[in-house]
Parts: sequence; C-alpha cells; structure tokens
Amino acid sequence: MKVLPLLFIVVFVQSAYSATLTCSSSCTTATPKYYCLAVDNTSTTSCAQCAAGVKYWCPTNPLLSTRSWVKGIKVLDNCASIPKYTAIATFPTGSYSGHAAVFISCSGNTIKVYDQYVDKMWSPRDIWNTAGTLVNNPNNYYTINY
Repeated sequence: MKVLPLLFIVVFVQSAYSATLTCSSSCTTATPKYYCLAVDNTSTTSCAQCAAGVKYWCPTNPLLSTRSWVKGIKVLDNCASIPKYTAIATFPTGSYSGHAAVFISCSGNTIKVYDQYVDKMWSPRDIWNTAGTLVNNPNNYYTINY
C-alpha cells in the first residue's frame, strides 16, 4: 500500500472585526513630561512624538506599531458613544499619519484630548479649529482600531 503525503494549506483571513484602542485613565493625572516606551526612545526627539505617548498610555500585547492602526469612527460624528480614554488619530489617506492623542470628551466642534508633541509635554489640549491644519482640525480625528 502506497501512502501519499497530505498537503495542508492554511489560509489566514483578516477578521473584519477590529478592537478600539483604549487607554489608561491615569494618563489624565500624569506629570507633564514626554512619555514613551523604550522601543520608541531611539533619538532625542522620538520620545516626544505624539504616537509614542499614545503607545505608552494605551498599551497592547504585543505592542502595536502605528502601521497596524486602522481608521475607526469619526470622533465629532460619534462624540456621545466614544468612551473617555479612547485613542484617536488622523488618517488623511486612510492610514495613520499626522497626529495621535487620547480622547477625553467633545462638545460642539471641540475635542478635548491629552497629547504630546515636540515642544509640548503630555498635557490636556482642545482641538477646535475647523478651518485649521490636518492636526488642528477636529473634523480629521477618528478612533484608532487594530
């Protein structure tokens, strides 16, 4: 009797389901400074980047790179349903680019966030200028899914 080897083909299908990136509530009581994980602290300004702060306060296991961030729901259109401490970002071309922050609340056309960037340590900020640039216009913010 001859035995034929079996060939198994495994197909990986990306799930349509994605989770929203949520953050630690202690991000709002933290001392103003630049926050980052060791993996993001590779140069004098890398720890000051907005994504480094979000990755610090919104940990996942395994650690997600920003390339794995997926555009979720628009913040201003869904203000009442977005939980406090949700990670948000700009996705100008459908993928992450621009700015990331931790959502606190919104009212009208203003989004209250905690964020950091070069020259601004981790602290609260209002994003309100609907005629502003990509990162300063609240219409450009979406939840971060993964």
